[in-house]
Amino acid sequence: MRKLEKLTLVLLASLELSSGAFGWMPIQPDFFVVGGSNKPIITSNSKRRKSLVTTSLSTNPNSEELETETTSEASLPGIDSARELYPQWNVLFNNGRLEVDPTHTLSYQILGKPKPSSLEQNLPTKSKGKKLVGLFLHGGPGAGCFPNHARFFDPERYYRVVLLDQRGCGKSTPTGCLTNNTLQDLVDDCERLKSHLQIPHWDVVLGGSWGTTVAIAYGQSYPKSVRSIILRGVFLFRPQEVDWLFASTGGAAKKYPTVFQSFSEAVGVQFEAKDDSADENDRAISPSAALHEHTRRLWEAPTEEERKKAARSWMQWEFFNSVAHKIPSSANLTNSNTTMEAIRSWKPPEVPPVAFTSKSQYIDESKRSWTYQSLDRRVIPPENLTLDLSNVLDYPAVHQAKFRRNISSGYSLDDPPRETVPITTPTIPYYKGQTAYRTSNSDNSNLPVQAMLTSFYSSNCDHCRNHLNLLNQDRMKQLEDIPTTIVQGGSDGICPPDSALDLLDAWPKNGTVELRMPVHGGHSMYDPLVRNELLWAVDRMADALICTKEETLEE
Repeated sequence: MRKLEKLTLVLLASLELSSGAFGWMPIQPDFFVVGGSNKPIITSNSKRRKSLVTTSLSTNPNSEELETETTSEASLPGIDSARELYPQWNVLFNNGRLEVDPTHTLSYQILGKPKPSSLEQNLPTKSKGKKLVGLFLHGGPGAGCFPNHARFFDPERYYRVVLLDQRGCGKSTPTGCLTNNTLQDLVDDCERLKSHLQIPHWDVVLGGSWGTTVAIAYGQSYPKSVRSIILRGVFLFRPQEVDWLFASTGGAAKKYPTVFQSFSEAVGVQFEAKDDSADENDRAISPSAALHEHTRRLWEAPTEEERKKAARSWMQWEFFNSVAHKIPSSANLTNSNTTMEAIRSWKPPEVPPVAFTSKSQYIDESKRSWTYQSLDRRVIPPENLTLDLSNVLDYPAVHQAKFRRNISSGYSLDDPPRETVPITTPTIPYYKGQTAYRTSNSDNSNLPVQAMLTSFYSSNCDHCRNHLNLLNQDRMKQLEDIPTTIVQGGSDGICPPDSALDLLDAWPKNGTVELRMPVHGGHSMYDPLVRNELLWAVDRMADALICTKEETLEE
């Protein structure tokens, strides 16, 4: 256990942590209106908008954007050529506040250029129309936002970026509060913030991991408020996705039984690896026992030390799975030094491929058409793609690669609600201060908000999901006119590719959606392969939307 803790501490040291108090400043709505006017930036017909954006986001692999000539691997870029984040944005408001109900007050940041000068206010309308506003939705639940999140947006293309701390997260108050804290509450908050800032719509909503859940549900609930969506590491909040990571019968536990055993035994749950042929009736405990016991101890253990122990175990398990794709199968996971060395020395193939497909290339699961591209988006012809993908996941031949990990479990959305873990304490115990991730030797040291909220949401997924099925045909229909790009790490151990593929399958036939999968990419948005794709996606969406605005303004 100590060795795993050492590994986690090294991983935590690489995370972006936030500290210190931020001053409060009242929101000035005219910061969001070009030229200080209350006139909406643009209004356009949704069908025409989709047509224009569809043209700009052409999924034809033979389009001018892509090189189609036969290219040798030696001439294609490697991981060192992955794009870096944009420079830091100017922070206009550190701690905007919005009371959304008698319990919760949200915190948000606005980043962008200073208030337009008198010269800029007199610019022609066409120039003003190019200014785009982005909304970033963080993961977790419970992760909170950091200024670096805005660096996925190009300051020359975007006018403002808003970072929203969801209920109970970051600097929103009360910290970790469970009262009125469900998916639909978070979705409605996005709309409340839009109205509060007096903007007609979000031009781009960028969400990662849990943020994809909120982004999808928001687009389904308020389709006229979202012009486009970019998703990273899709999570649809289904029981099988929770089970994949946290159940003893899940794919992560089966792949790393010794690590899951440490996760279970840290909270007093005995774990014995079972093969697929084992009868569920032969199991002495529930497959979700470790998840539920972590939740109980994080929230209701009588001492802070017990809570801290559960928090450390939780974070170790999550962080291990976020980097596990970099650890060779031959590694000794009980030796933290060799494990960390394997992670540091990991490199993808010389030319890391990006698998690309779209709804227009979809026939059925067995006949999906994949195009392979380099990091600079040049096509890698199948005959030149000599990489062996068999060690990344369970891939068959490259040309018909299948990326699924078979995350299906014994539960589905059609089953009766599962066992829940009721919590009598609605807010995080012992919590003081604003920094969610830091811990110390103090009796009142902070507990990790992300572990607290993620455990509760995962243990009570039916309730927290409001019993919604995001893949429901009627809900998916609402996304038909919203151009969407999905960036999915092919080696993501937290949110496996299955969910991204399920989302693509359920997308409306006439909708505009593309899936880009860096085959060796992991879960983190800062993974170089994932980061590269996100930057391309955010740029291309902006260019398409700017084109749409110019076309509309010229009419």
